Amino acid sequence: MKILTLILPLAASIAATQAQVIIYSLSFSTTGPSVNYEALDSGYVVIDSNGGSFSSIIILKNPDNNRRFYTTSLLAGSYYDLLEDGTGDIYGVMTSSGSSSGNSTLESLMMQTIGPASQTSVGGGSSLQIPRRMRGFLLGNSEEATSVDTRGRPQVEFGFAGFSRVTARFDSTSTRDANNARLSASATITAITKTLERRGIRPEPTPSPSPTPTPTPSP
Repeated sequence: MKILTLILPLAASIAATQAQVIIYSLSFSTTGPSVNYEALDSGYVVIDSNGGSFSSIIILKNPDNNRRFYTTSLLAGSYYDLLEDGTGDIYGVMTSSGSSSGNSTLESLMMQTIGPASQTSVGGGSSLQIPRRMRGFLLGNSEEATSVDTRGRPQVEFGFAGFSRVTARFDSTSTRDANNARLSASATITAITKTLERRGIRPEPTPSPSPTPTPTPSP
């Protein structure tokens, strides 16, 4: 998918000398036991090629109405190379571990993917030793919570727990366009979210947490 085409129509005409980012598209398939674990739809990872850290855009789907929305707060981590003992082959590893605040709940996603690396053009006059595809697993969980929606009505945010198989595919077109335009990792995330919004995929709604009752003073 040419995720940056709408945002960077002039990227091919801009000269650049160094790659800044590597972009992978993510796909998920549920595996193993799960509860309320239908929301993960797809996503994108943007790796800072100078620092090795990555940020993400995860696209979620409401199972009740099939509407899709995105979040940039669920998944972040690091990318590094490993040299396989005995063969000398190079593998890329993308890994994350941690928690983040979703709407009013504490959500946790942990992911690890691995793939064989090869010399690949990434735009900006550069080529890097990176995987064309990585595979791995993700586990996620979130506790149930109560909140109020934008109209002040109480609602329950159901928790979830489950596992996914993950495939990360190198997005050569978007990576080339971003590096030719000299975009940083944060600017690339912004460009992708703007493209998603033009396609009708909005940011994750954030209802306010339920207010804490005011204690009654003792007489």
